[in-house]
Amino acid sequence: MNLNNINIHEVVEKTKTQLQEYKTLTPALKMSIELILMVVVLLANKLGLNSQNSSIPPSQDVNRKK
Repeated sequence: MNLNNINIHEVVEKTKTQLQEYKTLTPALKMSIELILMVVVLLANKLGLNSQNSSIPPSQDVNRKK
């Protein structure tokens, strides 16, 4: 998914790869960062939802014509 010309999935994958390279990070810190990355992906995916591709009613579409 792209948001303001940023490929969210690509950035998340690069970050995960870099996390694996750091051997000095504690397991708790790694898991915390991975959890934050998961939330970012979930929220980014939610931005693309509308009444055409989800159960959102058409009246709640952000840019709908009235």
